[in-house]
Amino acid sequence: MVSANNDPLSKAALKKIVLCSYIMSGIDGYMDESEFEVIEEFTAAQWLETFGDKDDFYKEIDREVLSFFVPTQGKFELNKESIVKIIDDLTFEEELLLQELMNDVMEADGIIDPAEVSLMKIIKDHLETRTSV
Repeated sequence: MVSANNDPLSKAALKKIVLCSYIMSGIDGYMDESEFEVIEEFTAAQWLETFGDKDDFYKEIDREVLSFFVPTQGKFELNKESIVKIIDDLTFEEELLLQELMNDVMEADGIIDPAEVSLMKIIKDHLETRTSV
């Protein structure tokens, strides 16, 4: 389970983290209810009243999530560059929080799919690149 964060996330950072977690949830071709529960629990723990309506927040993410997948030879593949772009301005701490949540989402349904592992590798490689500079 994702550890508690002492500093509140901005709404923009929360949106990026939740959006990436939605992508993790669907990358194996099926969005399991247990994965959504993990994301919803995380969001509720980070949500501030000043962020507005949570349902509108989720609707916005729903509209954006499909733009990260590109049709290729009759199936959809993740646009890896778009993932890196969305997380590029997260702080180091926010990116660690993202990794924790994505691990929780990946493990929620009890099945770790190769596509999920590949997405985690993209995130981890990006974090390692940022810390080695």
